[in-house]
Amino acid sequence: GGRWLAAPATLLGAVVSVLVIRNHAGSTQVEQGHVSTTSTDHSLELVAIVQKSELAPFEPMHDGNVCDIAEEVFGGLCYKKCSMLTSGVAPLRTSSWTCCESQPCTPQQTMGSIGHSLLCQGYDVSGDGSCPHKPGACLVDEELYLGICYKTCGLITNGAFPHRVAPATCCKTEGWGCMNPKNYLMDKALDVGGGAGDSDSATPAFAHPPMQRLTEEADASGTFAPVATSVPSAAGVPTPPPALPLGGAEALATLQPSEHMHDGNVCDDREEYFGGLCYAKCSALTHGQAPIRTSSWTCCENEPCRIWNSRGSIGGRLLCNGFDVSGDGACPHKPGACLTDEELYLGVCYKKCSELTNGAFPYRFAAATCCKVEGWGCLNSRNDEMSAAFDVGGGGGDHDASTPGFAHAPQQRLTEAKVQAEPELPATATKAMGLAKAKAALAPAPDPADEEDSRGASSVTVEMKRRLRIRL
Repeated sequence: GGRWLAAPATLLGAVVSVLVIRNHAGSTQVEQGHVSTTSTDHSLELVAIVQKSELAPFEPMHDGNVCDIAEEVFGGLCYKKCSMLTSGVAPLRTSSWTCCESQPCTPQQTMGSIGHSLLCQGYDVSGDGSCPHKPGACLVDEELYLGICYKTCGLITNGAFPHRVAPATCCKTEGWGCMNPKNYLMDKALDVGGGAGDSDSATPAFAHPPMQRLTEEADASGTFAPVATSVPSAAGVPTPPPALPLGGAEALATLQPSEHMHDGNVCDDREEYFGGLCYAKCSALTHGQAPIRTSSWTCCENEPCRIWNSRGSIGGRLLCNGFDVSGDGACPHKPGACLTDEELYLGVCYKKCSELTNGAFPYRFAAATCCKVEGWGCLNSRNDEMSAAFDVGGGGGDHDASTPGFAHAPQQRLTEAKVQAEPELPATATKAMGLAKAKAALAPAPDPADEEDSRGASSVTVEMKRRLRIRL
């Protein structure tokens, strides 16, 4: 529950060894390989980490933690450690928003924060302050956005547009300032993973979910240990009827959504593809009056799109509100769809809470939490039920490998018969950002501030050092 220090043996080359020292009380220093402490409690935990790729994060690979070193798993998701959020005062996580000092947990020894909105704020955050995510981690030159790892906007644009606001959109500023077209850059070249060009098949060049193999070593069979969710089994929840003994084509026909499979649309039929994500169609949001999507929050009546023929809505908050929604009103998501007995939550398909609980707790509130009501009412513990059995996909028990029994990302094969290359960005988006602006921002350019480049250090090395300083 203390502070983590990392002393890299080297930051160059393909193999990096790191000594991580956690101080359980007091202060710790590392100087030239010697450890000194001013604490009266000399309990130090030493963990040797061997890094196989310069893009892999520094993680202890045999500590049983499938999350990032700054995170803990709870209810099937990775959250920032309570020990860090509360400075060691309340190290036991008891919900998405609360931490406890010691067992048994009582209101008097519980700390919590929900921030300004219910989701992805307060204590309901991951190690880097974004939304909690499925187990695993991103590469060191990537950032997490809506549960997916992308190469950092800062690296791709040489710092010109450092803040990601969509898979294919980076912004000069944060928050509302990104509504100004002058402040953002939109290009499909931004929708990539951090492994592009490193000639390593283990480091994806495409955007991807967090990878568990970066946080915990697989066993001899190549599989990972089951995720310990720290969530009790459901009690008092009606038992759902047993799954039908289906298999093969019969199972897929039962669980596959009804979609036009040859229309070129990689999203649900109620959605359209824009900037790397699937959004609710502008034609449906505006009742046919502005069918052309021009950004996450705006739609246009006809070309050429101008302020006077555009419509928009940002709702009560900047993300996942207004026109920035998927076909079912949730957050926009990567191409594909869920099975018919599943629901989308933070970009991941889970079996519907209504089916898992026979309607008793029909609203999903977290990976392993279902609720009687929607919204703020779920903060009342009487209204929700938490169980590891809720963190599943809809295909469990149908004996068909093509219909997952585990929670998963939307499947593109459910929306289009032939998976094609990602669609181009709409012409409107390209015009809005300007090709010259895009090429200038995306062109590789040396950073004069990084003197180490002259000695063979890469931009990835600089990013690794930056992350080390953040953790220190």
